Amino acid sequence: MSTIGSIFGTFFAGFFLIPIFGTRQIVLGITILLIILSVLLYRNKNKKYFALILIITLFAILFNFIGFQIFKTENPYLIEDVDSEYSRIWINEIKGEDLAYKVLQVDTAIESYIESNTEQMGSKYLYYYDLSDYYLKDFQNTLMIGGAAYTYPTHYLNKYDDKKIDVSEIDKKMTELAVKHFNLDIQNERLGIYHQDGRSFLNTTKNKYDVILIDAFKGFNAPFELTTYEALTKCRNILNDNGIVITNIISSLEGEKSDFIKYEYTTYKKIFDDVKIFKVGDEENTKEHNLILMGIKGNTNINEGKYEEYKNLLDTEVKDYESDKPIVTDDYCPIGN
Repeated sequence: MSTIGSIFGTFFAGFFLIPIFGTRQIVLGITILLIILSVLLYRNKNKKYFALILIITLFAILFNFIGFQIFKTENPYLIEDVDSEYSRIWINEIKGEDLAYKVLQVDTAIESYIESNTEQMGSKYLYYYDLSDYYLKDFQNTLMIGGAAYTYPTHYLNKYDDKKIDVSEIDKKMTELAVKHFNLDIQNERLGIYHQDGRSFLNTTKNKYDVILIDAFKGFNAPFELTTYEALTKCRNILNDNGIVITNIISSLEGEKSDFIKYEYTTYKKIFDDVKIFKVGDEENTKEHNLILMGIKGNTNINEGKYEEYKNLLDTEVKDYESDKPIVTDDYCPIGN
């Protein structure tokens, strides 16, 4: 019975209580429930006992209220704080003298942000996904794994009026918040949303794509199931001829923190006909920063007329990169959590 109760409690809390009520309300509710049970089950009830219970209850309410006020004071930009099945999600609006940003934060990591006035994407690395417009002249269908606030899919739908994009985002709450705070139009006929784990989607989809964008990694602690030879082979298999995969990776190019990009570079080289790396920003090669890894299937049909538009991005390509790491597989993957 104890084991059954533990299993039931784990799944009931994870898939029902936390998404609906949130951890703060659950802890407060359990506190109140325990006080009620103690009152009902304690035998020697008298006036002093009830007075003590009342004082404890009032202190619990007072401390809860004070804690909430302190939290609001320390987080003045917070406009929404919710729990989903997978994460604690914060929406912040940070305002300065000249600029204001709306930010989606998952646990302790900033996942997406836009400039509030222009509604443009704030993360520079996202613009590298537009390189598909240069390397594939006539691409039509794109898959993005990892939606977060859907800042890139929204940008994509605004930039291209004749192309389609599907998004595999495991967390439904992300989609709801993207609609509410980041101007996502889920009624757009050129947008498909699949609330499904990215690897699961790759394993089961019958769709074919010209471009696959992967933006599900959080530093070196990446979901390993999207980094392996088997996962990337799935990507290649659902690409049309002459398609590309573009992945955002946070790693250093050299030094102690370069393992992630080196493992992935070796694995991409094993699967794709050509592999490119682009460096986002001006960080030193020994420091972690955004790197764009591109795997090309077949031959690209380069859109020469777009060169000037993307010249600044193309000029950041890292030439003649080398890796001494082995490929990563489902059986051997020293990446992620």
